[in-house]
Amino acid sequence: MMWKKLIIFVSIISLLFVAGCGVKDTIYHSAEKEKILQQVAKSDMSPEDRILLSKALLQEAFGGDKLEGKTIGAIVDEQKKLDLEKAKKEEEEKIAKAKLEKELAGYITVGVESKESHPKDIYSGIYSPYITMKVLIVNNSQKDIQGFKGYFTIRDIFNENIMKTNYSNDDGIKATANSTVYLSRDINQFMTEDKKLYNTDLSKLKFEWTTTAIVFTDGSSIGVNNNKL
Repeated sequence: MMWKKLIIFVSIISLLFVAGCGVKDTIYHSAEKEKILQQVAKSDMSPEDRILLSKALLQEAFGGDKLEGKTIGAIVDEQKKLDLEKAKKEEEEKIAKAKLEKELAGYITVGVESKESHPKDIYSGIYSPYITMKVLIVNNSQKDIQGFKGYFTIRDIFNENIMKTNYSNDDGIKATANSTVYLSRDINQFMTEDKKLYNTDLSKLKFEWTTTAIVFTDGSSIGVNNNKL
């Protein structure tokens, strides 16, 4: 009788231990994936950890690190670490980008002086509507510029974004000089942002220019390959 009670006691302790470990101590095997996911669904694992597990499994399916033989807890912890590292890297890149844009901001001024919208004219070989813009470029620096690139952020009177559009120029511009260029853009009639740009008068649009790279005639540059030469 004593031995029987002892066996029952040990069995209960073992069950409690297993229950206490929870689903995070389950070892992942791809052959038992569905069964393990059902265990996770019935467990008290937090929603955050379930999302991390799902991300890890999805990444493995698309060629990421193999998870075979790892515990669910280890998989979750590793994915959490990867997410934190990614977030940290993105924040560092964001800060570096803002710092670079601030450094470049004073070199060049680019402003849109006029905008005209033109309808399509198939008889003249023009198969889509388009806009033309007169753009003034000013080199505010004391160095001759060989070329530069950046982008316009276009907003409406409510300061809501319409679109961003890239522009690059390799015509060169002398120190403290200015030049005028004429740009054109075809309009996609099936895109809301294109139609809004086409139909809105310049007086109701805001064009904000951001320089992302400059190459000077002396061979130096800023923002090229993310290095200041």
